[in-house]
Amino acid sequence: MSTPPLLTIEGLTKAYPGVVANDHVSFTIGEGEVHALLGENGAGKSTLLKILSGVLPFESGEKTEGHGVSIHYFAQHQAETLNPEHTILESLAEAAPQAETNYLRGIAGVFLFSGDDQKKPIKALSGGERNRVALARMLVEPANTLLLDEPTNHLDPGSVDVLTDAMTDFPGTIVFISHDPTFLSRISTRVVEIEEGIQT
Repeated sequence: MSTPPLLTIEGLTKAYPGVVANDHVSFTIGEGEVHALLGENGAGKSTLLKILSGVLPFESGEKTEGHGVSIHYFAQHQAETLNPEHTILESLAEAAPQAETNYLRGIAGVFLFSGDDQKKPIKALSGGERNRVALARMLVEPANTLLLDEPTNHLDPGSVDVLTDAMTDFPGTIVFISHDPTFLSRISTRVVEIEEGIQT
């Protein structure tokens, strides 16, 4: 028996004044699939991801979510939303208030924060470290669908490897944008080309 689609968009169009970012885009995302959105800058990849996440409205077409879909959306500047006064552990606890400290320490460890480093304030971290915290927050309280916009930006090679392993082990569905060829080849099961705002 086939599994019903997790996310479907049909004939979707999104326009800004003077610009059509996405024009009659249609595709289906199945449960457990990992889709990479590829295309030149300005083609509408980030816009499409925002629409899938529900952050951005669209002019026409249909978007359908399957039963029980839960979504985490990682924006390009997600790290900038972190409270700079929180420690790493406090930031993770904010994302999952019911989680036990040992569990949070384990998640922090997966993202290369161990020992006293977990008590560092966000404001003392580098851009790459803040991105790691923002990504860790997504996995502290898992959803079954991850939408990731350039998650490897500002990450050093070791952190990219950690993220790649975490995404490879993730049992749900992922739609992501990345220009990292190794990350793309290791985790994607399907590539969707976005060309001048039109899916081809």
